[in-house]
Amino acid sequence: MAPPPAPGSGGPGDNNAKIMSIASLVVGVIGLCSCMCFVGSIAAIVLGVLGRKGAERTGDASSRTMALIGLGLGVAGIVVGIGWWIWMLVSASSGYSTY
Repeated sequence: MAPPPAPGSGGPGDNNAKIMSIASLVVGVIGLCSCMCFVGSIAAIVLGVLGRKGAERTGDASSRTMALIGLGLGVAGIVVGIGWWIWMLVSASSGYSTY
């Protein structure tokens, strides 16, 4: 019987957590850049949570870090998007044209 792999050495589910963490990071950047649409930010949050859980299960510190950054970018994208929409509504109601 073979011994189990050491933590962080790459077990059977290691790639899944790494892929979700990278996807969370990429989608978080896209969601932050397009603050008008919250779909990318919400996807970054969901992928970040799933990637973080998988990384903690496998013990992969780099995947956990990428998932946390993607999670933070998703939250920042939602906050910036809400601020952008509020600014657009206030400027439109005051007669100030942004275009």
